[in-house]
Formats: sequence, C-alpha cells, structure tokens
Amino acid sequence: MMIDFIVTVSKCILAAEMIHVLYKISKVFTTRKSVVQDVLFFPEDSTKTFISSNHLTRKIEQGGGIVIEKSSNFAEVLNYVRNAKTSVDVCMYILTCRQFGDAVLHCMRRGVKVRIIVDFTSIQENGLEVIRLRQLGVPVRGQRRDHHMHHKFVIVDSSILLNGSFNWTQTAVTSNNENVVILSNEYIVSKFLAEFNRLWEEHKIS
Repeated sequence: MMIDFIVTVSKCILAAEMIHVLYKISKVFTTRKSVVQDVLFFPEDSTKTFISSNHLTRKIEQGGGIVIEKSSNFAEVLNYVRNAKTSVDVCMYILTCRQFGDAVLHCMRRGVKVRIIVDFTSIQENGLEVIRLRQLGVPVRGQRRDHHMHHKFVIVDSSILLNGSFNWTQTAVTSNNENVVILSNEYIVSKFLAEFNRLWEEHKIS
C-alpha cells in the first residue's frame, strides 16, 4: 500500500515537472520575435508611382500629390518607417524625397523618437526637405566635412535594419538600380545602431 502511494506521488511529481518544462518551452516559442529578412530592388514596374494624382489607378494611396502603388517596394519601405513603435534612426547620404519626410513626421507626431543624420550635401545643395523637417521639429544633424557621410541605412525600433545603396530620393525610387536589404538579426542591427550613435555624437554641431 505504501509502495503504491509512493509510486503515485512520484508520478504526480514527474507530471508536474513535465508540465513546467513544456510551459517554459511554449513560452520561448510564443515570445520569440519573428525573423525579418528580405531584399527589395529598384526601380520596378510597379513603382511607376510618381505620376499625376488624378491618374486613375487601382489600389493606390494618395500622398503629397503623387500616386503610390500599395504593392510597390517603395510603399513597403515607407511602411517600415510609418509602422515604427518606439524609434526611427535614419542615416542617409541624401534625403530629398518628401514622402519619406512625411513618413518620419507621421512617426514623430505619434510620439516615436526620431533622429536623422545626413551628409552636408543634403543641407547645402538639396536642402529643402531637410530644412522643412527641421522647421517642423525633427532632429536632423549634418556637418560640413572634407569627406562624405555616405551611409544609407535606417533602424526601426532598434530591431529592424534597412540598409543598401538606396538614398531617400525620387531618383532612387524611379530611375537608379538600387537595393535595400531588410534584416532583424540582433547582432547586425546592434552594430549599425552603435555606428549611428557614434555618428550622432560626432555630428552634434550641425
């Protein structure tokens, strides 16, 4: 009788331990972040987007007097920025495209922390968009230097990286052969975030 009791208790303890282990495993899987990895190329047929806003196109978004095809790579890059929850860090050689500026403003007005570093070219020669963003309160830094700040990357929520040859310009969207690699690899993102923070400090005086 005592033996039966001990066996029953042992089975209950074992079952409880198994349940605890299964719970911990399930928690790991349910809390694991989805992996993001993609490559976008420009130009593409569906990015014939900078056309008259009165052009009749199916499944489009209106923005700044242009038509943006919702399925285009341009819209996908914009959406990564627009959907930021906590932060958007932009390190961009040239920033002249108003639609990207509007996406950043949309984030800032929702309380998302926004920081932008540009090459001085974006301020001196093609500065209208950067000037507009600054006037609207967006923190933008860029210094006159002997060399260029030639990066083109964006970090969203300190967890998603968009990096490649792609400047935030209309020409990059519609004309040039460009690429954007999108990753959520923690190690790679952390390296780019460290580089951004280093440059942010370097560009304090702008």
